[in-house]
Parts: sequence; structure tokens; C-alpha cells
Amino acid sequence: AEGGVWPATLVLLSNWFPRAERARANAYWMMCLPAAVIVSSPFSGWILGRWNWRVLLISEGLLPLLWLIIWWYFIYDRPHQASWISAEERTYLETTLQRVPPELADYHLELASDGSDLIYTYDTQGERASIAALLENLDKAGIRFKDLQTTQSSLEDIFVSLVREEK
Repeated sequence: AEGGVWPATLVLLSNWFPRAERARANAYWMMCLPAAVIVSSPFSGWILGRWNWRVLLISEGLLPLLWLIIWWYFIYDRPHQASWISAEERTYLETTLQRVPPELADYHLELASDGSDLIYTYDTQGERASIAALLENLDKAGIRFKDLQTTQSSLEDIFVSLVREEK
């Protein structure tokens, strides 16, 4: 039974958690297996000591069947299929990573095709040239990031882009 649960759970994690929260959710999910062993081992020993292996097999086999009933009625692949969450939460889960928040429009950010990167072209002559202000506004918009990568254009890059534009 466990073989089908892991891929299904990974699908759920990718659909139900914003990208910034997926690693933590996956880590909690990965802790379930050792936690289940720690919790269930004493009960298994108690059942074996009190009865026999047949009772252990049946009692521990019933738990996944009970979980199947709960799963069948309450767990959905995507937030828009679930009737038990609010419309606001559903919208948050489905649109958080699909667009740049409107409050950051002045920065002319681009969202990478896979939704995992925000691209900002720094303009020293621009009205919004403060990186510190950008980082503060990203935080206010609820965008969490783990890494900040920077690149600097060389004169060669600038020349090549100018030549390409003239064609």
C-alpha cells in the first residue's frame, strides 16, 4: 500500500503548497515513516505479546482501510476540487506562483517560465533603483526566497545585444 501513497502524496504537495513552502511540507511528509515506526512498534509488540501475529496482521491492516475512506472523501488532487476550503485560500493556493504580484509592478519583474525565479533588470538610471526597497517589497508581498543570484553585463554582452537589435 505504501508504494502508491508516496507518489500520490508528492502530487498533493506540488498542488497544495506554494513553491516556497514545498520543501518544508515534503520534509514533514518524509518524517512520517520513521515517526510511524516509533509510534507503532510498541503497539505491535503489545499486540504480539497479548495475542498473536494474526491479530497484529488484521489490526494493522485495518488502519490503511480506514485511512482509505478518509482519503476518498476528503482529499483532492487540486484546491479547486475541494469544497472545504475558503475561496480566498483556494485563490491563494492556485495563483500565488502564476504571476508577479500587482504591488511589485513598478519594478518590471519577470516571472521565469517555471514560476520558480523572479528576474529583475537593474537600471541605475531608473526611478526604482534601490535593491533594498525591492527586497523589502518582496517580503511585504509574501514572497520568500532562498537565494539571490546576480549577473553583470560585460561590454561584450552589451555590444552583442546592440548588434542584434540593429538587425
